[in-house]
Amino acid sequence: GYRTALKHIREDPVSSVRIDKFKKSDAKKWIMSLKGKGFGYSTISSIHGVVKPAFQMAVDDDLILKNPFDFVLTDLIENDSTKRDSLTLEEQNSLLEFIKNDRYYSQYYDAIVILFETGLRIAEFCGLTSDKIDMENRMITIDTQLHRDKQGYYLEKPKTSAGFRTVPITDKAYESFSNLLQSRTKKQAEKNVCRQKNYLCFDRNNMPRYGSQWDKIFENICKKYRKTNRTAKFKVTPHICRHTFATNMAVKGMNPIILKGIMGHDDIFTTFAIYTHVKGNNYIDEYKKLGLVSIDAETAEKVPAKDKYKVIEFKSRTARQET
Repeated sequence: GYRTALKHIREDPVSSVRIDKFKKSDAKKWIMSLKGKGFGYSTISSIHGVVKPAFQMAVDDDLILKNPFDFVLTDLIENDSTKRDSLTLEEQNSLLEFIKNDRYYSQYYDAIVILFETGLRIAEFCGLTSDKIDMENRMITIDTQLHRDKQGYYLEKPKTSAGFRTVPITDKAYESFSNLLQSRTKKQAEKNVCRQKNYLCFDRNNMPRYGSQWDKIFENICKKYRKTNRTAKFKVTPHICRHTFATNMAVKGMNPIILKGIMGHDDIFTTFAIYTHVKGNNYIDEYKKLGLVSIDAETAEKVPAKDKYKVIEFKSRTARQET
């Protein structure tokens, strides 16, 4: 993502402007021009995320007085990026049941269960090796990400210290890890990739699977799933598995500080954002646990919308005061 952002910056005439001649008005005008060229919000956000700290370094080194990119991006352009919704428990179970029983896609069932049950980033899952999985104590160690580009495979450490972590193995994940580790023993002539062996999932060339391969697998699974379940509108990606895990933990009442550690979030506000996405009648469940209401979520669903909210139209200031 950073490389893509840098590519866009290099190809833009703005890259040749001296930093001490670049004002905040220039920065805003440039950001607006990117929007005009058809760049999406997420791409512009990535570019802004590169240039802002770069200019801040220039400020810290006394090369310029102020950071021209020190502004909130959403104050300038609308965040129109597609919202990634987590799956409901019913949607998750239905999808997993389909994958498990499908003649072809069942080979990916255990890996997808693990993504739903651990909340790992896809590159973290791809980089997992058997020695990082402690089946006795039911913990996995996350300290590596496996990627692949045009030059080949490469390993990266987590971007922040929060990314180095241990994650508990749930009962469902334990069974799937057991299956993957057992199937690993059948591998013949496994190749050494990035000075490591003992990866969990392999492609037809007996090489470790990487992120974009999993994206395509999920895309094809969703296409086939929709043919058998035409009412299904949701899209599933490895990142949505991660978001679903986090949402499920939030719904079950996990302490956000604990969830932050499990997810490897560097910023607690990223974790809190998950709690704001908890939908619908989970609010009612929380009130019920606190003894504040007697209605449950199932009953609330049956209440017609017109009976839930009563709207009063105030025709004048006098009427408002009287009411």
